[in-house]
Amino acid sequence: MTVIAVASVGSRVEVDGETGFIDQVKHPSWWDENCPPPEAGDRLHVVVLDASREEPRFSALQRDIDMGRHLRDTEARDHPGRAGTAPQKAGSGGSPHMDSSPAAELQIHSVEDGGATPAVCIVRCMGGVVRTGQRFTTPPAVAVTGDPVLLSLDWIKCYERTVDFIHPPWNAKVGLSGSGVNSLTRGIILTALADEGP
Repeated sequence: MTVIAVASVGSRVEVDGETGFIDQVKHPSWWDENCPPPEAGDRLHVVVLDASREEPRFSALQRDIDMGRHLRDTEARDHPGRAGTAPQKAGSGGSPHMDSSPAAELQIHSVEDGGATPAVCIVRCMGGVVRTGQRFTTPPAVAVTGDPVLLSLDWIKCYERTVDFIHPPWNAKVGLSGSGVNSLTRGIILTALADEGP
């Protein structure tokens, strides 16, 4: 991917005749004073953050690239039929899966602190728009007692910055509270109640 223009808010990039945008905070120079700022003609290795925007958003941060690679590999291993749902490297010949369903869905990537109140988890938005304050249910198989397991989304953080919402294919750290927090395990998909979607 090649930088074709630079502005104070970020860089416009091009690959295979298509343009996209890298926000200034998604370029290494924002975080490392020893890294030179982007210039037209620079070639970058990036990962897709949001392919649904009029100009797709990319990141050149190594941590985002590593997370995208890890999620793609995990998805391919755990769900072969759904391979490709994780963010992909630009120019790889694929595009991120964008769920057409309006239902807000979160997949638990890891439980960082299940004993905290609320429980702290790393999640990936699988569909819809996930917002703070929404209530989620777990799959029926998780509700061992047969009663619905309800969880409230108390907060969302992206790179330690509190945000109000996320959408595919964003990953985030979240706080979940409710009687079902002890049921949270890697891979579970939480679905927002029907009357609380975007």
